[in-house]
Amino acid sequence: MDNEKIKAEYPALSRISVIFQVLGIAILVLSAIVIIYGITLLNRDSTESMGLYLIISSIVSALVLSLLFFSFSELIPLFIRMELNSRKTMIENKKETEIYSKVQQSDINKTNMTFEEWKKINPTKSISDYYIAISKNY
Repeated sequence: MDNEKIKAEYPALSRISVIFQVLGIAILVLSAIVIIYGITLLNRDSTESMGLYLIISSIVSALVLSLLFFSFSELIPLFIRMELNSRKTMIENKKETEIYSKVQQSDINKTNMTFEEWKKINPTKSISDYYIAISKNY
């Protein structure tokens, strides 16, 4: 599945995903600015501890927050792909159900024909078809 299908199906969610990515990048950029400012504070005697605190807190918060935003931005397309895959599977299962429902009721009469007898009449069909035919008769 490509991104064009996701954007066509859910344009608002794809925009929200992009917004999360932009926020993650903005957090990294702001963190880099704060780290640079913290490094400049290390050169002064009176603000050395504040500079160290800014550097450490900026690195930790940038890693945590940017990771969260980037993961949220990837979760949205993941959930959309899961929904599209579930829809595809549901359609395939519906087609299989329609095929099974076309088994003729005349294949088995109401005299409780065994599977072996039924298999001689219907050599290409499976036991699932046999049970479907039985269930339609009763």
